[in-house]
Amino acid sequence: LSNTTVGKVAVLNSDGSLNTGFNSGGSGANGQIYSAALQLDGKIIIGGQFSSYNGASQNNLARLTANGALDTSFNVGSGPNGSVNAVAWVPGGQVVIGGNFNSYNGANRNGVARLTDNGSGDGTLDTGFVPPGSIYGVYSLLVQENGSVLVRGSFTSAGGTGTIGVAR
Repeated sequence: LSNTTVGKVAVLNSDGSLNTGFNSGGSGANGQIYSAALQLDGKIIIGGQFSSYNGASQNNLARLTANGALDTSFNVGSGPNGSVNAVAWVPGGQVVIGGNFNSYNGANRNGVARLTDNGSGDGTLDTGFVPPGSIYGVYSLLVQENGSVLVRGSFTSAGGTGTIGVAR
């Protein structure tokens, strides 16, 4: 983008030009970013396979402010123990993630987890959302209006039911 260093994350204006008001502030993520979701307040949630953002420890998941800085109020702790391939923001403050992980902050979550906004937007695991069985290997997801989550990936069963790569 016009020979500008963007730290693996950039925001474009509607005409395709670089939004210079968004600056990752340095190196950005130290690994790959696979997915991003924009919140209504302009913050961006990124998922991928990285362990830090601008030198701050962030395990595969981070939230950036509207100007590109790391949002330290979104504290995921140890976060997902594997890559986050899909991220979706749910109106009302929740975030759904999918990927190649089997735990989030040490809690068993095979491939899908939902984070809840407990008032501070801090990335707390929603313990009331427990996906059925193992659907490890999620590559995309879609949150429906009723809150159900459609997932696509490399799995062959979900909740004990045989299915090839798609589940709800």
